[in-house]
Amino acid sequence: MAPGAKWLGLLAVVAAATVRGTSAVAESTHVALPAGSTWANLAWGFDDGGRDSTDGVDVVLVDIDIDQDELDALKGNAIIMCYISAGTIEPYRDDYKSNKAAWDALALGRMSNWDEAWLDIRQRDAVIALMIGRLQQAKAKGCQAVEPDNIDCFDNRDCWGRMDGVSRGRDVFQAQLDYNAALVAETHKLGMAMVVKNAAGVVEAQHEIFDGAVTENCVQYDECDIYNEYFTSRGKAHFATEYDGRAANCGKAYPGMQMKYCESRPGNYLCRDSVDEWQECGPTTAKPTPSPTTPAPTASPTTYSEFYDAETQACAELAERESCNAARGHKRRRCTFNHRLGVCLPRARAPPTPRPSPAPTTYADLQAACEDLSNAAAQAGAESSGVRLTARREAGGSAAVALSRATGQDADSCPEANPRVRTKECDIFGWMAALRCLRIARHARAPQAADAFPSRSVMLT
Repeated sequence: MAPGAKWLGLLAVVAAATVRGTSAVAESTHVALPAGSTWANLAWGFDDGGRDSTDGVDVVLVDIDIDQDELDALKGNAIIMCYISAGTIEPYRDDYKSNKAAWDALALGRMSNWDEAWLDIRQRDAVIALMIGRLQQAKAKGCQAVEPDNIDCFDNRDCWGRMDGVSRGRDVFQAQLDYNAALVAETHKLGMAMVVKNAAGVVEAQHEIFDGAVTENCVQYDECDIYNEYFTSRGKAHFATEYDGRAANCGKAYPGMQMKYCESRPGNYLCRDSVDEWQECGPTTAKPTPSPTTPAPTASPTTYSEFYDAETQACAELAERESCNAARGHKRRRCTFNHRLGVCLPRARAPPTPRPSPAPTTYADLQAACEDLSNAAAQAGAESSGVRLTARREAGGSAAVALSRATGQDADSCPEANPRVRTKECDIFGWMAALRCLRIARHARAPQAADAFPSRSVMLT
């Protein structure tokens, strides 16, 4: 067997995928992309595409417009993954030139950094119709997997900012999820795998439908952890690139992640002309995929006191100063090393003694409780900035837990102030989002008197 063909016999069967309000069903068989798979990038990174060695790799990434003879020469030795842009118009592509009217009707405006135009994914069926032709082209050429670029309109102001009636990226987040789900479903129907490209914001919601991940600069943006949590630790590949040219980034590659790097031009995601090819960090050993087990239920903190106790325990386990001070959760430090005591302590302040209050049973009661908590937080804030932060965290978190559990408003509405909140219930881990929930509660339309929710209420502490 050729060195790069060891994964070719591994197949994944996709039966059904349900994505936050959108069900995508596709029955097909496609290649798997296991964690730790090695790769070559011939698709992008340089002015002329990609430059990389294909010797003995498991996956070769190529542009969809690669010459057929070149692609045929790669077949049999590795899985062929083809790059497409799934969210923009590329004016040099043949399928655009042959059908300009259809593509231009969906254009929002030019991208800020590239000679491309964003597509309006809110018109999902029309965009998918164009993408089906592109996917069929990939299948006909012999592509076994697809890398769809630009599937993060919600995270780019030059995309959502051109949509009439849209004032923030979160307004089109669900449209992005729906479009992504449809795109993956069509890809799987054709018997090809599909990875997620860069869009860290959709990973938690859609990791089950994607077959792996390709990223640019996840180290720089402190986003690698989420790909580790939802892909490599679950047996799926993560192909990563970094553009700052530092080999030191290789030390941040976790097991199962395959990283490359190059030195780029200032302000440009293209490797310098002086760089011969992508530099390889070397293989990492993938963690064994755990056998399916029923996890023991873990109680999530619902008060700031519980949260502080959990943080204290977690920080105590980080005995070394360097690991204690490391950034946790998107560039925010969780703990801090106390040099005088020589211990690792949580950055959060110790909570005040909680004051119990009755559980709300109607929306009006909930709004009143939120107002009381907000006023208490403001009063505490007058004493000192430190106390103010603690009070805001406790008040916002407690009210948000009550709001999300009592009204059924979960991460779809609560995290609008912070798109990276990962909790399914908007609790004290995302206190900025919790404050947003307070505002939602204050301005919520009061229901009929009979609309009560005693069975779903929760104590506000």
